[in-house]
Amino acid sequence: MQGENPQPGAITSPPEPKEGVKERVAKYIPAEAIAVYMTLQGLVASADRTITAEYSWLPVVILAFGLAATAVYLWRSGKAGEPWVFHLIVGLVAFLFWVGLIGGEPINRLFPNDQHRQLLMGLLTTAFTIAAGWFAPGPNGWPRLTRD
Repeated sequence: MQGENPQPGAITSPPEPKEGVKERVAKYIPAEAIAVYMTLQGLVASADRTITAEYSWLPVVILAFGLAATAVYLWRSGKAGEPWVFHLIVGLVAFLFWVGLIGGEPINRLFPNDQHRQLLMGLLTTAFTIAAGWFAPGPNGWPRLTRD
């Protein structure tokens, strides 16, 4: 019954710790997916030019794979009852910002001037990473600004 003390020797679970800014940033920014993207992009970049010219579609496939892997990772790593759609949106946007900062063939096609891309994506990625921790899913699943 509610309000009763647990029986002596009963196994009780500790209360869930409150999620702070650091924990939310670590959860929202999919470091594993970014690491996979960097590895695959490095393999393509180190390949012989004749091979990469023949498979010019490969970087786009790697980007699509990274987005899909991020979505699956965030969905599978979420806890029951958490608003996974909110995490999915934030994680995918974070992945795109980090991919823009890292670079690679699809990004180089969008931003041919590497110097401007790095500056722009560096500023946007930093701002997004800082701001992402300030928001938490509210009771209805929509983001709300938090102070903790």
